[in-house]
Amino acid sequence: MSSKCIVVLFAIYDWMTNKKSEDSRKERFVEAQNSVNFKEIITKLNKNQEDKK
Repeated sequence: MSSKCIVVLFAIYDWMTNKKSEDSRKERFVEAQNSVNFKEIITKLNKNQEDKK
């Protein structure tokens, strides 16, 4: 019986932490869904090459 209570407490904790961060998780998901254009990729690659030098 006590192990079932512990499992329920962990489930409630997970739900609470996910509920608190729901807005930020939605924002990250939307940003991840936006496609990156080729020009931005080339710009980032060039900047990385300059930083390596």
